[in-house]
Amino acid sequence: MLETIHISLHKSNNKDAFEKYNKAYSKIIEEFGENYTAFSEDWYVRPNTYCCIISNEKNEAIGGYRLQIHQPNYKLPIQSKSIKYKSKIDSFIRNQNYFELCESNGFFVISKYRKTLISYEIVRSSLLFAMQLNIKTMLGITLEQTTKIFNHFNIAVNKEIMSPDNYFLFANNPKSFVFEITNLTAQIKKGIETREDSHILKEMLENKKTSYKLKHKHREYEFNFENHIN
Repeated sequence: MLETIHISLHKSNNKDAFEKYNKAYSKIIEEFGENYTAFSEDWYVRPNTYCCIISNEKNEAIGGYRLQIHQPNYKLPIQSKSIKYKSKIDSFIRNQNYFELCESNGFFVISKYRKTLISYEIVRSSLLFAMQLNIKTMLGITLEQTTKIFNHFNIAVNKEIMSPDNYFLFANNPKSFVFEITNLTAQIKKGIETREDSHILKEMLENKKTSYKLKHKHREYEFNFENHIN
């Protein structure tokens, strides 16, 4: 059975898109027993901020993430987290050039789709963002399984931004950690030349809209991709 999935990329000035993302993500956080307060009233007006929304055939948000560029006058979300490594992370960010580093955060997939290809396509779209925005460094808070997805695309992830006891409690999960990816655009370009499915990312880079089909565990998906950023 063929299932159609929609992937859409949006700029921060698309308030409807950000509110759709926020509503879906807040439900995920509630599953962990947390109160979701990361989405402030003015989030969507922050420049150089983006979101990806993955929707099913019913136009329900089933996954996505936010991405914010390191820029003057705005702190990244991770800089305000109350974690014991805050000073080290903050100092790392401050030493980066503006507009060359981004934070990928709020990565989620609803429970029904967690063992499908959706997580992989979310990461693929983040690689497109990085290429389009010429991002050299990406960081964020994640779990081990997410870094494995980046590794699937030949992207090396490390935890050197934190000390050896690098796990901390986030959203009631003691196995969260801060990840760091360096030379990101260069890694993606190298991966495009070596991966068998590199044509998908190439098509996404060249076209504002494109479609592609993938199979996984006897399920077939058609992904309809739309890029709404300039």
